[in-house]
Parts: sequence; structure tokens; C-alpha cells
Amino acid sequence: MPAITQDTGSQVPLDVQNVQEADNADWEDYSYEKKPDIVLTGFGRFGNITINPSFQIAQALPPSLKAIDGSSISLARHPEAVHVGWESVLKFIPELYNTHITVPSESNATPEIPFFIHIGAGYPGRYHLETVAHRDGYWKSDVDGKAPSTRAKCKGMGYPCEGEKDPLSPTTLQTGIDVDNVVNDVKKELPGLTMPVAASPDAGNYLCDFIFYTSLREARLRCGNIGLNKVLFVHVPPNGTVDEGVNVLSAVIRSIMHREKNRTGRMT
Repeated sequence: MPAITQDTGSQVPLDVQNVQEADNADWEDYSYEKKPDIVLTGFGRFGNITINPSFQIAQALPPSLKAIDGSSISLARHPEAVHVGWESVLKFIPELYNTHITVPSESNATPEIPFFIHIGAGYPGRYHLETVAHRDGYWKSDVDGKAPSTRAKCKGMGYPCEGEKDPLSPTTLQTGIDVDNVVNDVKKELPGLTMPVAASPDAGNYLCDFIFYTSLREARLRCGNIGLNKVLFVHVPPNGTVDEGVNVLSAVIRSIMHREKNRTGRMT
């Protein structure tokens, strides 16, 4: 398979010349036969990246993977690229969670939540599994030319919320996934990678960091601190290949599910 491309020519390895973005999604069209173990998202265009490698890789993953113990891991690949916009992400994440979280009939029971893995384009030459998401420090305009929204403008929905106190929106949120050990598992499964895989505490203070924070906050809001164990952000290199990106994400997923089963005795 050819390298990830940043133009819209005929060498794009997937049929994504006319990528639709989730900002205009009709959520009633998204139905799944069963609740997935993993929900995957990838971003749309931004800057000079017209075909985002994160969306290419998310869509190239199969609907299921074989787990380390031989069981099946079901994947839901969100069919729309996430629009690289502040307001779009604020709208998108709650709708994504509404689609994939099962609310139990008992009022005191914890909702069933899959893993949410968000993928974005990062630095050339490396894969990064992010550990920390940030509430503040956003300043750059999105692809629509809009600056980051403030909490007041978003009627309580907006974060970053620079300088404001909110117990649900601390300065940082950290994934509960054991990223260091997941990275080690990936290296063991894929010793011949052409680009290194590492943990990272800096998701970049743009829409990647923002969707990571927004998703962690949503998971915590709905499921308490256990929700933080269910969200991860992975940066993929814009100069990598789709094949290797799929292999890395597959290894990440297998590691997460194996460790989840060891921790809880069940897959999710």
C-alpha cells in the first residue's frame, strides 16, 4: 500500500476523495448490530493536509480484530472524518457517546462504555500515545477561521475555560489506560516498525488535545472516574504508511483489551 498522501490524487489508498466530515453527520444513519468494544475516530483536513492520515487509518482498520486470547474484538469506525473545528468537537463528542454508551435500567448502575480511541496527525516519523489532555492554552483558529470558544460563549459547554473554576473540568485530565505498558506491548508485537512508538505528555494544544480533553471529560461525566480508563488519543505520522498505521493501532487495541480483561475479568 502506498504512503499516506496529503493530496487528493488517484494514489489515495482508500476511497476518500470525497470525505464527508462529522460536522454535517446525520446520526440516525449510524447503526450497529452490537455495541462495539472499541470506537475509533479520525480527523478531516487541516493546514496542508487535505486527506488526513488519521481518518485513512481509522477507516482501513477491519470491523473486528483477533484478541491475544483468540476472542474477537469488535470495532466501530466512525464513518465521518471529525471536522477540525472547536464548536464541531463540542457538538460531536456528546453525540458520539450517546450513540455508543448503553444506559442501564437500574438508576444506580454504571453505564456500559466502550473504549474511545481518537486518532490524529502528529509529528513526522513517530507514533505517539498521549497520556494527558489540557483544558487551557488554546489559541489557534480552526479550519473555519474561528478562535477557541470560551465557556460563556458556549453557555456552559465550552472548554477550554481559562481561569474559571469547574470541578468537572480540571486543568488537565489523564487517561487511566496504562500507556507505558501498552507502548511496550506494541514494541514487542511489532519489532520491525520503521517509525518508533512512544508515550507522550503533550497532545499539542490544538484540536487533537481538545478532542482528547473533551472525550475524557465526557467519559468522566457519564461514568465517573472509571470513564477515564476508556479514552486514548494516538498521534500518527503524516509521512507513514496506512499499512503500518493499521498494524500499530491493531497492536494498541489488542494490548488495551488484553490488559482490560486481566484487570476486570472481561473485555469491556
